[in-house]
Amino acid sequence: MLQGYGERIPYSMFRCWLNQQAREKLRWELEQVLAEEDSLLLIRLPNPCLQGLASYKHLASWPLPKESHRVI
Repeated sequence: MLQGYGERIPYSMFRCWLNQQAREKLRWELEQVLAEEDSLLLIRLPNPCLQGLASYKHLASWPLPKESHRVI
């Protein structure tokens, strides 16, 4: 259902450009199909946030420090 509204991105997330009417329509449609244990989080990002938002599709795009954790 969400693929008809926007772009699939990793981790079961979708990026959608929706006006208020389309957002409420999507929310209503999702409430009809979501199970009780499912969760839905709609986040509206203002334009200044969107301008600085980068899209990364590869794990190498998120480099970790060499010693970010240790297993002892």
